[in-house]
Amino acid sequence: VTLYARWEQKKTVDASWLQYEAQTTVDYDGNAHGFQFTVNAPEGNLSAEDFTVTYLNEKPGSEWTSEVPVNAGTYLVKIAMEENDNYLAFEMTSQPTVRINKISIRPGYKTLPQAKITISNYIAKVDASVCGIKGDGKVTYVLRNEGGSVLERNDTGVFDMSKRTNRAMYTFVVEVAEGTNYLAINSYAKAKWLWDGNGLDIAPTLSAGAADENGITDQPAQEQPAVDQPA
Repeated sequence: VTLYARWEQKKTVDASWLQYEAQTTVDYDGNAHGFQFTVNAPEGNLSAEDFTVTYLNEKPGSEWTSEVPVNAGTYLVKIAMEENDNYLAFEMTSQPTVRINKISIRPGYKTLPQAKITISNYIAKVDASVCGIKGDGKVTYVLRNEGGSVLERNDTGVFDMSKRTNRAMYTFVVEVAEGTNYLAINSYAKAKWLWDGNGLDIAPTLSAGAADENGITDQPAQEQPAVDQPA
């Protein structure tokens, strides 16, 4: 009996067999968004499950990972397959990409709800817990005068109003910087500060609704807002 060995050359995977969108783009929603593709091999013996997908966030210091992206960013995608009985090893990088967009903390609005302002013994305290802040953006508190000039800026939300000896309208601003997943946004609350001549402070009267740096009342972004003029 004579035995004959038959050798077949392993095939090369052609990148054109992979069908996908050039870029997968979604808005951040707290869920994982992986790269989706199908494989159209001529012999029909390959599927997406035969490949591994890894991701690289384009921000400096990132490393390739098999974890499916959740946070906002642009991710390069690497598609690879180890050599098997029928095909040579395959790897494709740089294209395509997955992009997850940052979103507003308060979609549809230009500003956050106004903070709660309390004043006692000349000390004004800004409570931003009612503003609906999300994410990891740095929070800064700012005191502005009627002209919009910054009088004080700090990280505590506590302001010594004994320095303010004139009758005026002040704006307390909560600035939320852009973070990992959310865009920058501010909260504005106006307070009328009255000085009675004897060095006694009178509790401030907050204007109705939040207002931005131009005195614009809190309105959805798609609406034309009205102007809230100081008294």
